[in-house]
Amino acid sequence: MTFIRRLTLVAVLVVGVCCAFGAPRALADTTPSPPPSCPDQSLPQTLQSPHFEVDYSDDPATAGHITQAQAGTILAAAERSYATDVADGFPTPLALLSGRTLLSIVDLSTWKLASVYCPGAVVVDSTDATSDNMPFTIGVDVFTQVEFRSGNAFPSWLMNGAAAWASWRALGYPAAAIADLGPFNVSLDCDSAGDMQNCSTNGYENLGESRWPFYEYLTEKYGPLFIVDIFNNAAAAGGADIDARALAGLQNAIAAKGSTLAADYAAYAAKLLSGGWSATTLNVAVIPASSTIQTGISSGAIPTQTVGINHLATSFVEIDRGDGSNSHPCYAATLTLNVQIPAGVTSQPTFYWATGGSTPVSLTVNGNTATTTVPWDTCAWTSRGYLSLPNTSLVNGTSFVVSGTLTVDFSTPATSTVPPAPVTQFGTPLVASSFFSNAPTISLFGPSTLNLLTGANQVFIGVYSSDEGTLDIQLGSLTLGTMSLVAGMNTHTFTVPAAELSALQLAGAGGLSLTLTPQGLLAQATKGKVVLGNDAVQAALRITSVQAGKAKKSAKAKPKHAPPTKKKTTKRTR
Repeated sequence: MTFIRRLTLVAVLVVGVCCAFGAPRALADTTPSPPPSCPDQSLPQTLQSPHFEVDYSDDPATAGHITQAQAGTILAAAERSYATDVADGFPTPLALLSGRTLLSIVDLSTWKLASVYCPGAVVVDSTDATSDNMPFTIGVDVFTQVEFRSGNAFPSWLMNGAAAWASWRALGYPAAAIADLGPFNVSLDCDSAGDMQNCSTNGYENLGESRWPFYEYLTEKYGPLFIVDIFNNAAAAGGADIDARALAGLQNAIAAKGSTLAADYAAYAAKLLSGGWSATTLNVAVIPASSTIQTGISSGAIPTQTVGINHLATSFVEIDRGDGSNSHPCYAATLTLNVQIPAGVTSQPTFYWATGGSTPVSLTVNGNTATTTVPWDTCAWTSRGYLSLPNTSLVNGTSFVVSGTLTVDFSTPATSTVPPAPVTQFGTPLVASSFFSNAPTISLFGPSTLNLLTGANQVFIGVYSSDEGTLDIQLGSLTLGTMSLVAGMNTHTFTVPAAELSALQLAGAGGLSLTLTPQGLLAQATKGKVVLGNDAVQAALRITSVQAGKAKKSAKAKPKHAPPTKKKTTKRTR
């Protein structure tokens, strides 16, 4: 699947909107103009349901043609989204024709767009409308018409982020929802025109849909209909700048609940690390660190890191125990972390040791300095600590400085049964744990047969692990490699050697067996099993041929075993 762009047309205001999920794709350098008009009522065939009308072409000589059955599938997805949104109390989608929202199916590949929105109607790309992207794509299309109930002029970061949240929610937050989150060092309200790359070179990230977890945070705290409060407040805010109005609407809606945007953004950054989401898929999302600090094995200052962070953006610093080696004795210790917050900036840094049973630690902020002291040791761990550094102000170009001190208690070595003193809430060190002798249980995301396109040589593996360990991956008789496992979602890409690619070609439709074997962390650990659903399976890998001239279309399809990476987003042209 592919996350690509959507374009929203509102009177003389052009707002780009994108929504779809799949493999990431960079934006084009230029966007042909103009895209098809919205609404587009030039198509010869029509199919209606109670709340939607699909217009399409059935002429095989016309690019983007579909069949009546495909049109019916699109209608069904739209009605499901409608029913879910309305059942949650949201307003009905804006309707253009006799109480129905118009969905026109056309070929938008020239513009690399997933949709063109306008009040009461959506022009939908035919490829997305007939692929496995479709339920998410249509869900976003439908919710944008709910958003239009509050007004016309909303920027892409708000319209796309909230619509993506609504669609993932209606779909039950599948694994695809967490395939591409953030990047969190991009400002929450970063906006970009459809043919520009202001926020990211990736269209899905650039136009705001990958920022949907912030709206999940708000709705878990204030309820789903808080999204309507945001849009109503944005519509009511004064001023000519739609970005400023949207930000004011967000601030005012939160203020009406007795909080502030700064406080909620800081809490959101902490929750990204520690979990506890009602949308449980987010609890296994991998949050990327911008830098890493190893605290070492001797008392003294730890390495200092300087991190630049813009407004309403967050960087995460990984904090590792020890020096990366388990060849020496390890001892109990304490770690003091200090964060120098830039002048004029508000922030609430939070530290979290990413293992079961841990509790996030909010650093004590005094003026421009935040600090905390936590139990530590000098052992080699596979678990990691993370420090969230949110810039909760509207100030840009700031530098946060992370420093600290390690104090080692050489009189208290770690033992095989007792955690290092002082007693730590973070668990038992790797070198002393017998728990890891059992292999984790693995859930494989995807079908039992994985397809590799002709000319490609990389395989994406996504698994959910019950605990820490390793995963051996074997193709036929060849070992592709071993990946480390953490509790939760794990992803890795392996390169298939040329010899095995030839063997795959010869194997034909059956492909070669792909064996995934999880193991515990200790040498004597037992081997586990791979589970798809509730059954032990052995996957297979095969090569799928691509017809000449069709490679570009195939690139929009996302492997079913991997969660979608990006969706369409809304943009505006200034």
